[in-house]
Amino acid sequence: MLQKMKKWFKFILLGGLITLCCGCKSDTMEDIEIITTNYPNEYIIEKLYGDHATISSIYPDGVDPDTYELTDKQLQDFAKKDLFIYTGLIDRERDLAIKLLDYNSDLKIIDSSYVLENDYDTDQLWNDPSFMLMMCQNVRISLQEYLENTLLKDEVEKNYEDLKVEISELDADIRLTVENAPYKTIVAADNAFRFLEKYGVTVYLLNDDTSEKDLVTIQDLIESGAITKIFTYEDNEITSNVQNIINQYPNQVSYQYFEKITILSDSERESKLDYLILMNRNLDALREELYHGTETT
Repeated sequence: MLQKMKKWFKFILLGGLITLCCGCKSDTMEDIEIITTNYPNEYIIEKLYGDHATISSIYPDGVDPDTYELTDKQLQDFAKKDLFIYTGLIDRERDLAIKLLDYNSDLKIIDSSYVLENDYDTDQLWNDPSFMLMMCQNVRISLQEYLENTLLKDEVEKNYEDLKVEISELDADIRLTVENAPYKTIVAADNAFRFLEKYGVTVYLLNDDTSEKDLVTIQDLIESGAITKIFTYEDNEITSNVQNIINQYPNQVSYQYFEKITILSDSERESKLDYLILMNRNLDALREELYHGTETT
């Protein structure tokens, strides 16, 4: 009888060890593979859940997602991952989510732009820190719905609060910069810069659709010294109206490039640049124009 009890005790002990070693995950969302469509989504989930997942982008660093074609094999491989985070306001990203779900209907998905609206360039939604904050909120809420473990849920909440403070401080810095600026007008060759209007910046769009009235106003601003830069992105196509202004005022106006944050370049990733660093570079570029001819503090 005693021998049987010893054997039974060993069996229970062995079973407990097997359970401890093999069933050690406290949540099915632990140690998962997450794929994202753009760097801001990658940044958000890395901040919220990076300690419990392997996170990667579906696009190689430095490519143009508008022109980069994913193969069927790539899509099938991506569909085998655990979670896909995309920005549904961008048509190509929404289409990708549909394709991946066609390959794997059990794939977990999060739309970082769920119920949000946008009037400007959808590829630069995250230029607006308040929009980025709403994306963070969407990812947080959806992630919490997938999680079961209370400790993981609490960790995500804490990480979200830290992230919210960082991005809110960026929003406040932009607002304060504009409020104290001697100039509050810029000329931009891209619709993406119109988010600055909410901070009190007057944005004149300079492209082939610019009206004659606005062209005259832009010329007057340049001649008066109120405008010294044309804001754009380095890889943007230069329209004829932009080129004409540059040719007409070669010593008075030049390009001012914003960092494009949709996809990181190889060098940006190697230099460990992140969303906040790149956005603060953009803020420095904006500050240079709004305070030109004066010393900033």
